Amino acid sequence: MTELTEEMYAIFDRNEFSFKKLKQQYSEDELAQVKTDFKEVWQTWKEVNSNVYQKLPQDKFAKVHVESWTNGWNLRDHYWAAFRVNTMADKSPCIGVMLDKKQLQVYLMFQHYKSEKRGDNPEQYNELLADIPT
Repeated sequence: MTELTEEMYAIFDRNEFSFKKLKQQYSEDELAQVKTDFKEVWQTWKEVNSNVYQKLPQDKFAKVHVESWTNGWNLRDHYWAAFRVNTMADKSPCIGVMLDKKQLQVYLMFQHYKSEKRGDNPEQYNELLADIPT
């Protein structure tokens, strides 16, 4: 079974995440190792979230979305995943799961990123909060 470990938090214990700046600080081989380390921890992160998804009622939850370990320009300073119920798979409300250098968080959120394309807003999210017990 794949698990999160204390050592995984340490991957984020750095001052710089920009590839442009990292290229100035590290040799090509060292930077390749940094990327390999980040991707290995991310692979574990992705597998853990996939395993959690597999244990959820498949008829109620959409497939988990695991954010990439890089955005193309930077290493991530955290790893993030979103779980959504099937009836809101294309909407902004979700259960966010985030790992950074200090903590593992699981929280209910309105994902503002691309919310204008999803056609919902924070007011609709706030109305959903009353349904949490159900």
